[in-house]
Amino acid sequence: MSGTKRTGAADLNGANVLLLDSDPRARTTVTAALRGVKCSDIVLSADGTRALEMLAEREIALVVMDIRMPEPAGLAFLRRLRQTPGGTALPVIIITSSENPEEACHARELGAFAWLMKPLEPASLVSCALAALRRGRLRPGEAPMLAALCEKYEQRLPTALEDVAHKASRVKGGHLPFNVCAEEMVRDLNALRTMSGLLGYTLVEDICSQTHDLHRACVLHAALLEPHQMEVTRLTHICISLMMILAGKRLRGSAGPAGLLISEKVRPLLLNLLAKFDELISDAQAKAKEASDAMAVRRAEIETEAWRLKRVVTLDSKSKI
Repeated sequence: MSGTKRTGAADLNGANVLLLDSDPRARTTVTAALRGVKCSDIVLSADGTRALEMLAEREIALVVMDIRMPEPAGLAFLRRLRQTPGGTALPVIIITSSENPEEACHARELGAFAWLMKPLEPASLVSCALAALRRGRLRPGEAPMLAALCEKYEQRLPTALEDVAHKASRVKGGHLPFNVCAEEMVRDLNALRTMSGLLGYTLVEDICSQTHDLHRACVLHAALLEPHQMEVTRLTHICISLMMILAGKRLRGSAGPAGLLISEKVRPLLLNLLAKFDELISDAQAKAKEASDAMAVRRAEIETEAWRLKRVVTLDSKSKI
């Protein structure tokens, strides 16, 4: 564990990962997801004691672990890991079916980078793994500081969500024009997406990301998407309300049964509207290109005709009368 190998921005090339989990399905999911982003080696263990021995024997860049494990179990393992010479700053991602907020809080205090709920979403795991390794290893003494920072973010998240909800309500009620706050919403939602991702609120991050993309499209293609502004506003209001519930109850990861219900009801609405916007933008771009090509052809025809006339005039001027 002497140092974290450098990794590319979009893959885990060069990174060795320790996977501590006794669940065969989770092991298969994690292994496939990490192999998909060129993870160099995945060391498997179903026993906390053996995992600590493995960490002492070889260089590990990232630990992915279940909270429910044989002795030393979950948090006890993490606590012992932080006491080892090279384990103080080692990035750790928790994967679990536990929705116990106290365990999540203790894990964060022990420097866990993210808390992901089972069944795992491979994209969320990969995103967290990349973010954890980009952050790099911590210097001794930084873990308590980061724990305090996470707690500060935890306290700020509901307030930030309330601010965005208030803004969306004012637009929905006609008290604030959509265009006036569209760019602010893009910035606010991007900040919320980053904050929720760092805190392990995977579902909040996903919903926030898709809502952000809707507003960004409205900013970049304001005239084209103006008829859909109120639809975006209403959907944003719904999404922010749901994200406030998830953050208020500290439902991390995919948020269990509540998250599944939200995903089934809300995600199709977001994805369908994003798909509609993509189609409208693609059609508009195709028409613009068609018009541009037609203009280029007409310009070429005019230039050709101008050259022909010039040639005729030149030849006529040289002709003997």
